[in-house]
Amino acid sequence: MAVNFTTVGIDDGGEYLTAKAWAMFNIDSSPSIDGGFGFGGITDRATGYVSLEFSTNQPNIYYSVTTAAGDRHVLNQDGSATLVGACHLMATVGGTADTDGDNARNFVTIHGD
Repeated sequence: MAVNFTTVGIDDGGEYLTAKAWAMFNIDSSPSIDGGFGFGGITDRATGYVSLEFSTNQPNIYYSVTTAAGDRHVLNQDGSATLVGACHLMATVGGTADTDGDNARNFVTIHGD
């Protein structure tokens, strides 16, 4: 399946604002980034817990993370591990915090300075 995206910015006083990074990725048995921009790799940290490494470090830790997941999973940023070089994400089944779960279809977008 080919995935094509067009990045469109908003003119804010002469500056175009676009996503710093985005990805479609899986964290099933063999984690992989299936399409994206701005991420250089993925690390499986535990069941339902991955680290997406940025191709270029963010200028600071103050960036916004927007996530989505399929198959009744909820994908959240691990707020205790906000880094300039990576984004740590946790997937849970049905939003239950105590039930971590790997998931095939996940999406993340990063906006920041």
